[in-house]
Amino acid sequence: MPEQPLQSLQQLDLQIFRTIAAHPNLQSLENIEFHTTEDHIRLNGRVNSYFEKQMAQETIRSLDKGRHIENQLAVDW
Repeated sequence: MPEQPLQSLQQLDLQIFRTIAAHPNLQSLENIEFHTTEDHIRLNGRVNSYFEKQMAQETIRSLDKGRHIENQLAVDW
């Protein structure tokens, strides 16, 4: 994959943050962190359910289909 300029990664970060923040089924935004690189996006943190974990991943997938998504979100019971 061609290297993307830093600004492009910053724009993707902002787009991910805004999209997760606006999602009606993701209520634990303060517990979700993400890190983007040229070839992947890693999610870290804690969510309240497996549904939220999957929704976070699929929300990000809809924004950028070219990067591998590493979903390391832990589910609190």
